[in-house]
Amino acid sequence: MASRYIESLPFVDRLETIPLQGGEIPFELNKLIQFAHDVVLRDHPDEDIRMGHWVPLYGDKPEVTMPLLYHMFQDLVKRPGYQDRVRPRLLECGSGYGMVGRVAALAGFEVFNVEIQKDIHDEAKKYDHLLKLRGMIDESAPHTIFGNYYTPEWFEYAAAHFLQHYNLLGDVVDPRNLAMVSYNLGVSKFTQEAIISALKVLREGTGALAEHSLVTSDGGLDVDVVHIYPSDPMFPHGFLQQMGSILRSGSMLVTYEKNSQIIKAIEEERFFQCGFTPTTWYMSGKELGYDFLGFQR
Repeated sequence: MASRYIESLPFVDRLETIPLQGGEIPFELNKLIQFAHDVVLRDHPDEDIRMGHWVPLYGDKPEVTMPLLYHMFQDLVKRPGYQDRVRPRLLECGSGYGMVGRVAALAGFEVFNVEIQKDIHDEAKKYDHLLKLRGMIDESAPHTIFGNYYTPEWFEYAAAHFLQHYNLLGDVVDPRNLAMVSYNLGVSKFTQEAIISALKVLREGTGALAEHSLVTSDGGLDVDVVHIYPSDPMFPHGFLQQMGSILRSGSMLVTYEKNSQIIKAIEEERFFQCGFTPTTWYMSGKELGYDFLGFQR
């Protein structure tokens, strides 16, 4: 159940992401679902499958989640206001093993899967290779990118606010903050040094968007839709500000609502402050257990 504040927002559309059944599922999507079930889940049976952590596939039942996502991306790809190109561009922020981005590509997007964790990125590349061997990858396949979805300037802004928020630069640090931040960054040692080291690794990947020609000469972000997992620990400390500054008018930002960071950001009107207005509420019902929210720049 979404928060009362979210329910009160003036969404233009509230669409049910009706799960596709049997013959309604496109052949290529059906093959991808089978691949996710037989290969990806087999390779990672014991991993943490909470939202945003691994595939991300939003759970361990791709036969349920992937058709729902496909239905949402089918609607998103037809939205007005995008740049004039054959296939709208979607930036998948924290793409994991790339499965969600591959669903979006089947729905008609040119997809840029961006992942900063090297081991996960390498797995995504492995799956690209396997899908190619099976004849399931063509010119519409996602771009699999190792790097950060922050630009260098905005990463410095977000990191500074992030460290200040958790008071991680002082002589006395709350151990609860150390534990929380270390966990969210995937750091095994709960120390200031380990956190600073992890941020250094993240900083090294901030040129990825420009390297793949996604940043324009005026500093804008040349994509039409951004899909974000709010498990990003720096989400409240710079992500929305970055996207509000570099996304072009008409672009969409899509995320899921069952997350405390998202709910808090909405209730504190950060989306509005950064120039985003609520456009579409994709309601998935009990099949998924939470919904997706679309905001237009």
